[in-house]
Amino acid sequence: MANSNPLAMAEREGRLEGYAAVKNQVDRQGDVIADGAFGNLTEFVRDGFVSVAHRHQRLPIGFIEEAREDDHGLWVAMRFHQTPAGQAAYTVAKERLAAGKTVGLSIGYVPRTWRWETLGSQRVRRLTQIELKEFSLVTVPAMPLAQATGVKAETDDLAPRWPKTSVDELNPARWTLRS
Repeated sequence: MANSNPLAMAEREGRLEGYAAVKNQVDRQGDVIADGAFGNLTEFVRDGFVSVAHRHQRLPIGFIEEAREDDHGLWVAMRFHQTPAGQAAYTVAKERLAAGKTVGLSIGYVPRTWRWETLGSQRVRRLTQIELKEFSLVTVPAMPLAQATGVKAETDDLAPRWPKTSVDELNPARWTLRS
């Protein structure tokens, strides 16, 4: 008899882990997330969702199981829904990671408190408190180091990997920022 427990079925259909955000680095939008800025992690896990490219008008592709801040940033774990869109995202993420490619991640949030700073010759917004709403699988993340580190099904044993982008690639002088 087939297992009718949706969570057990979702476990077989895919889990993704990685960094949805990286702290203390300037992103392509000129934002820097400060230590301790993720203040609503309990609500984020309970009410947040996972989408593709921040398309909030579409149904989520998955749900957040875990989220925590560590020295690197916001680590997340999610399960893909069994919908066609959820399973398509799972397949793409799994194939890309297996081929040694990146899977970008990005957070959707409401900035609550921030301050403007100058780093070198660049004016940046240091986010000191943000309200997380969702995270998305994206093609080009605002923060290149925000990437999936592993994706697997119940029968897979893919080892997690560290993001391929180096901190040197985050040099703001190499970017064109929007005004």
